[in-house]
Amino acid sequence: MNFSIQNLRQTIESLGQFLLLPFLSLLFFQSHLLIFLAPLPLMYGFKKHGRRGGYLLSFLALGLALVTGSPTTFLIFLLTTPLIALLFCELSELKLPLDQLILRTTLLLILFYGAVLGFVSKGQFYTFLHGHAVQHLHSLPQILDQNVASFSSFKKLNPSQFDQLKEKLVTVAQTADAISATWIQEKLFGYVVSGILLTLWLATLFLRFFRISIGRTSSGREDLTKWKAPDHLIWFFIASFFLNEITVPIITPVARNIFTILLVIYFLHGVAIAAFYFSHKNYTSFQKALGYVLLVLFPFLPASFGLFDLWINFRSHIGKQNKKPVLKPKL
Repeated sequence: MNFSIQNLRQTIESLGQFLLLPFLSLLFFQSHLLIFLAPLPLMYGFKKHGRRGGYLLSFLALGLALVTGSPTTFLIFLLTTPLIALLFCELSELKLPLDQLILRTTLLLILFYGAVLGFVSKGQFYTFLHGHAVQHLHSLPQILDQNVASFSSFKKLNPSQFDQLKEKLVTVAQTADAISATWIQEKLFGYVVSGILLTLWLATLFLRFFRISIGRTSSGREDLTKWKAPDHLIWFFIASFFLNEITVPIITPVARNIFTILLVIYFLHGVAIAAFYFSHKNYTSFQKALGYVLLVLFPFLPASFGLFDLWINFRSHIGKQNKKPVLKPKL
């Protein structure tokens, strides 16, 4: 009898943990700040409970999003959470090298997003995005006025700053057309690709933290610490940097998107170097977590390490520091 009760308790606990995953995914999505973490619970469920469990969790998460949000929110959640989780996990079954796995997932997502946007906009990509962006920017002052009760304490404590905020939103609304055009042409594509890369990289770290293999090897997290950006990317970085500083029609917007993507790639390269250093110094989990927080707070520092690693090779110097000299016996 005790055995059956214990089995029932374990079953209930496992079911509760299983059902918690779609709630966590939706919670991360709605937080906006942690939206990059939204696909991770579904990925964990896919790898932990198999393909059927992963798809069931995704449908449960979609049902929650449909019940608690608008159709637009549901569509955005579908494209940014279950789709990324399922595609990444399905491709990981091919046992590809990690860089190829992330690259293929990113390319397929971009193609799918382009197809969806083309269908919704009826082929008028720019007109559709520009119109919705301008409409949103025009509504910002009205949104502030409608939610003034939420800012009542801030308005009482800092009335001058509140007025400045309102003036800035009015200015943004007046220049909405120019702001929208610049953002769509020079930043949108770069931000989307960068967001996908960061999400997939975090997913790899998250899954390997729970000892779930991703990619060709299953030897833990050590191979991530040895990852580096391809050497030939430096020429694209130099070219995009110079084109980023000048104004050339068509070329400059493309260069600025590429520059944003390369900054993220070199940032991840720098994080891998930092992980290599933490591993060889045998830092505690708390020290590593503190180090990663500092890297996120100062992103240009790891990006610089990743960029200059092509010439300095930081990991070779870190390895030399950990090698103890061999003392030769005196004759």
